[in-house]
Amino acid sequence: MQGWMIALIVIAAVIFVVAAAVLICSLFVFHKILGRRKGGDTEEFPEKYAVDLSWFDTVKDCTETVELTAYDGVKLRALLIKHPTAEGEGEGEDSADKKPSRVAILQHGYRATPNAMQPYAAILYDKGYDILLPAARGHAMSEGKFIGMAWIDRFDFLRWADRVVELYGESVKIAIMGVSMGGSTVVAAAGMNPPPQIKCVIDDCGFSSQRDEYYACLKRAHLPQKLGLIPLAIGVRLRCGYSVYEADIAPLAKKMTIPALFIHGDKDTFVPCELGKALFEACGSEQKEMLVVEGAPHAASYATDKEKYTNMLVEFVDKHIGE
Repeated sequence: MQGWMIALIVIAAVIFVVAAAVLICSLFVFHKILGRRKGGDTEEFPEKYAVDLSWFDTVKDCTETVELTAYDGVKLRALLIKHPTAEGEGEGEDSADKKPSRVAILQHGYRATPNAMQPYAAILYDKGYDILLPAARGHAMSEGKFIGMAWIDRFDFLRWADRVVELYGESVKIAIMGVSMGGSTVVAAAGMNPPPQIKCVIDDCGFSSQRDEYYACLKRAHLPQKLGLIPLAIGVRLRCGYSVYEADIAPLAKKMTIPALFIHGDKDTFVPCELGKALFEACGSEQKEMLVVEGAPHAASYATDKEKYTNMLVEFVDKHIGE
């Protein structure tokens, strides 16, 4: 066998080994970061986020599980907590004098569960809202092998909004809120021609794009950003069919017309406050506000300053939905 042929075989073998190694590494990184999660930090560290899991026991008689099928066949499930004062609305002789039903859809974040939204659920439940707590795909009781990281979840969330309209009728008024990945999800959904029943959106520590969020995590880990993202980007392309470089929430925020409240902690290192400010600046809504909570780490703005957070949230929903 001639030398040039041997050299070609060796080169081809090296390329194959390198390509196989890159593929294996990419799939490993993808499943490590975006593989399915059953539990979350909320259950392990409820005090850190001021989550009172016992609250769910007080509303268990009013709680049911609802289900829908996502665009790709994934079964999604959510907890629906019905406020007692909402039962029977639309019935009886004086139904015309009753206010339309009010529902808050609260979307949890990355590697969390619906339980993580307990503080906000309790606040709005006490205001008379029914509460819908979807489990994002790849989390808790919803199906799905992979985490949608807001980019896929936006489509799921719009289906939940439509489901609320189906359950409550055209007169329902909806407030949508999300934390972290859930915050990016609700902003993205609000920029995609959402149903008119959605009257306001609250984003707590959402990121402006997947790329910027991953870069922030790599920077925190003292790893090269552009090079370090390549394995995950390959895995996402192979397994989910989209590019992390194109999964940008900010352009969708620009299309928003719904009143929006943005909240972020200035000590957030997981989703830096700059990413939340970028969403706020990109937001196209004429009525938009931002609350920066001093000293608050990621997803802990409520835990850091409960009074300011609660007052801001209540004033915002009262202003745009009514007391």
